[in-house]
Amino acid sequence: MPAIKSLALCLLALTTMFQLKAQTKIWITGGINFSGAKIKNMYYPETASQPAKTGFHAGTVVAIPVGTLFSFEPGLEYITKGYHYNTRVPLTGTANTAPIEYIREQDIRPSFLQLPLHFVYKPRIGQNALLIGAGPYFAYGIGGTGKNYSYYTDGTQVDNSSAKLKFKHDLGQPMENYLYSAAATYSYNASDIIYSQPLDVGISTLLGFELHRNYRIQLNSQIGLKNVAAPYKGQEKQSVLKNRSFGVSLGYRF
Repeated sequence: MPAIKSLALCLLALTTMFQLKAQTKIWITGGINFSGAKIKNMYYPETASQPAKTGFHAGTVVAIPVGTLFSFEPGLEYITKGYHYNTRVPLTGTANTAPIEYIREQDIRPSFLQLPLHFVYKPRIGQNALLIGAGPYFAYGIGGTGKNYSYYTDGTQVDNSSAKLKFKHDLGQPMENYLYSAAATYSYNASDIIYSQPLDVGISTLLGFELHRNYRIQLNSQIGLKNVAAPYKGQEKQSVLKNRSFGVSLGYRF
C-alpha cells in the first residue's frame, strides 16, 4: 500500500510538472526607459538637478502560472540607467571681484544585468488580459560611461573629460587621491570613474496588457532601496545614491 501511495504521488508530481511546462510562457521583451537617481553627498547637499536620462532594456521573461489569475514571472534583462547631475556652489567675491559660482555637471550612464521577480495578477478581458505586478529586483553593474564638466561662471573651465565607469564595493584609498565627481563618485585617473557598489536591490512594478495571448505592452518602474554609494574603507557612508527608472516595454511570446 505505501508503494502504491508513493507511485501515485510521483505520477501526480509528474503530471503537475508537465502541465506547468505546457502552460509556461517565454517572452522576449524590450523597450525604452527614463532614469534618474536620488543623490545626496556631504560636498553639495543643497542643489542638484536631474533631467531623466533615456536608455533601453532588452531581455526575456518566463511566465509561470499560479492558479488561473496569477503568475510568477522572473526575468533577466540588460538595462542602461543613469542620471545628469548639476550642482552650483556660490563663491564669495573679493573687494575687487564679483561673486561667482562653481558649476559641476556630470552625465552618468551605467549598464546592469537586472533580475526582476514579479508576482502578476492577470484577469482575462475577452482574448486579452490586464497585467498588474510587483516584486523585488536585483541588478548588477557591468559597465557604462561617464562625463565630467565643471567650470566657473566667469568662464574658467576646470574639467571636461569622459571615462569608463567602474563599480567597487569600497573605495579603499584616501579620498584625496581621487578625482571627486558627484554622489560618492570618484576617479583613479582619466580613464576610470568609480561609480558605485555593483549590486543594486529595489522594488519593481508593472502595469499593462497581454494582447491575444502573444503580445504585451506594459509600463515598468524600479525604485532602488539600497544605497549603492561606495564607502571608504568600511566607514559609514557619507553619501546617498539610489537608482530610479521608469519605462515602456513591448513583449512577444514564443
